[in-house]
Amino acid sequence: KKGAKGKGGKKGKGGEPKVVISRKERNKRKYVTIVTGLDAFPSIKLKAAAKTMGKKFSCGCSVQNMATGGKQIDIQGDVQGDVPRILVEQFGVPLERIFMQEGTRTVRAEL
Repeated sequence: KKGAKGKGGKKGKGGEPKVVISRKERNKRKYVTIVTGLDAFPSIKLKAAAKTMGKKFSCGCSVQNMATGGKQIDIQGDVQGDVPRILVEQFGVPLERIFMQEGTRTVRAEL
């Protein structure tokens, strides 16, 4: 009996929601910044957050449905470095819950 003991992988902390900010290339020099995980914070209305970020960055910003069932905010342009400050100052998201995706690795965001 191989693997009968059930020694699986490590169990993570599933209770803490996290916000992941990633950047996707749209064309050669055009980018879209994607903010996922904000729907786990009940105090944040996604549509209002998208409108605030659109005004702050002077760009188009919308709420999109993800394939996994959640919602994400799409921001036109490369504003990945500026989003954490807005989330902390305007929406009260704790900085330790905000992560930035850089390629294949995810690192903790800094202000």
